[in-house]
Amino acid sequence: MTSRQTGDTTAAAALRAVETLLGQGNVLQAYDRAVDALRQHPEDPWLRHRAVLSLARSGALAHAERKYAQWFGTPDPGPEANLTPDANPAFAIERLTLGARLIKDRVHGAPPADKPARARRAADAYARAWRLALDAGRPDLAAYPAVNAASLCLAAGDTARARDLAQAVLVLPLDDSYYGHANRAEALLVLGDLDGARAALNQARPAPGADLAAVAATRRQFSWILRTLIPDDPTHHGGPAAAVLDPLTMPAVAVFTGHMFRDGCAEEAGLKASLRALIDAHGIGIGVAALACGGDILFAETLLEAGGQLLVVLPFATDAFLDASVRPGGETWEPRFRACLARAAEVTLATEDGSGDDPELFAYGARMAAGLALHKARLLDTRAEMMALWNGKPASGPAGTAADIAHWRQATGQKPLVVPCPPLPRPAAAQAQGAPPRRTLAALLFGDIHHFSRLSERQCVLYQGRVVPRLAAAIDAAAGGQVLYANTWGDGLFLGIKTIVAASRCAMALHATLEDLDREGLDLPPLRMRLSGHFGPAVPLYDPIIGRRSLIGAQVIRAARIEVATPPGQTYVTNAYTAALMLSQDDGFMADYVGQVMLPKHYGVLALSALRQVDGGARSTG
Repeated sequence: MTSRQTGDTTAAAALRAVETLLGQGNVLQAYDRAVDALRQHPEDPWLRHRAVLSLARSGALAHAERKYAQWFGTPDPGPEANLTPDANPAFAIERLTLGARLIKDRVHGAPPADKPARARRAADAYARAWRLALDAGRPDLAAYPAVNAASLCLAAGDTARARDLAQAVLVLPLDDSYYGHANRAEALLVLGDLDGARAALNQARPAPGADLAAVAATRRQFSWILRTLIPDDPTHHGGPAAAVLDPLTMPAVAVFTGHMFRDGCAEEAGLKASLRALIDAHGIGIGVAALACGGDILFAETLLEAGGQLLVVLPFATDAFLDASVRPGGETWEPRFRACLARAAEVTLATEDGSGDDPELFAYGARMAAGLALHKARLLDTRAEMMALWNGKPASGPAGTAADIAHWRQATGQKPLVVPCPPLPRPAAAQAQGAPPRRTLAALLFGDIHHFSRLSERQCVLYQGRVVPRLAAAIDAAAGGQVLYANTWGDGLFLGIKTIVAASRCAMALHATLEDLDREGLDLPPLRMRLSGHFGPAVPLYDPIIGRRSLIGAQVIRAARIEVATPPGQTYVTNAYTAALMLSQDDGFMADYVGQVMLPKHYGVLALSALRQVDGGARSTG
């Protein structure tokens, strides 16, 4: 999978690029851009700050905490710390505020009994940033930490302190920016003035700085405060509390599927008008599409004309896709394809090989697009939809409009937003490239034991006799009946598993099994497995050496390469794995973004995330 990046040379230009990506809600790309810029400007404090902020907004809280500690020290300097303003008071205030935000993010996932104490700690951290801003003569930077401290005091049950801090915010100079109005709105909300909070948010929404990420963060914060003020969660039921959030309505994300058709189609203008009406009626602001001739490109053009953001997911390399899905529709489609591609905020290749002869690759690209749409919606605290240009005919294979609709319904339980269409003039058949290999979609796990080569022969025998049977039992318990293929060699392990959830359960079970061994007094050093996960098309073929069917292919190689770059005790997974996990709608697992990781054996750089289990099945973005 690849994504588009740009290369600025100065720290200031790089910071502007990072902040643009953050404002668009493209937090993963923002982190990658910040890290890339830090290679040229390794000491730049603002690039470091934005890198940590990007991770925190993506939900990769543990990674954000590690980076903060590496660059800035502890996020909670404590009441005895020297908070005298330094030569750059603005950055010192921002640094303290970011540290307090990391502490606050731990409050959301804490057990109920622990939340008040954690909220007090976070409130104290924000209050230190507030006092530093006042001491530095920067009251313009004091409102944000002060109002967050007020909200956290409310969560901690300290209503008197919450009200005092909120009142302090209202006497500070608040500018006409988005955050100036949003800080005032939050202070009014803490004071229980719902009408005043809504009025301030109505002023905030058209103000400078009201980008997607800012509004999404405010919406999450206000939803949390309302649940604290009114514990029965009235934000889901209409009424005054729900009305507070009305000005913070976010544009929806839509993944598109639709029929291809030839250029010069008489129905095109009417179909475009219907697509625009649906986009406007349902507030679609971000679209994910593949840019095939016909429906895809028509949707992309219409979305861009409406001021939306376009994310492109191609099932395989651009030239092969043009041959398979664009050029057969007529000569006018390729320039339109390239124009849309140039304006896309992000371009992703599901695979970098393959051709249009294999419907499984189209199905894989469509599933990845749907999963990425769901992931984008989660990051922006908004809803995901499927939009379709459909003639109503049932599916005739694993790929195509009807198949995409059926899979979306099965995965999400949602009906798509459909623009009905009559039978349209079909593109000419693409030139066949020969029969493709038969592929199957699978979750692919590779693993090995870190430093296994240091074991003595006696320990190797002990590992095989005492450890391997437990690992096998863990696999059976976590993914029984879902394993397509399993192989092992020494400490190495390769699993092909039907579903992404079974694979995720299996990964967590393998780590837990090895952790349990540490407490049993076996004559073995602590054993930690490095696991890698990918979801993609693999080719099942008979292997005459092992005498049974195996899984091979480029996606299997990709999964294997990741394992070597994974830290012991962790599972690193691809964006394709994350997308499949989102499409599964299972709340038991999360993939926290790690960044662009250099893989061994000249395999290049790949965007990876760390898989983890979510306690209590609660998803949060941080």
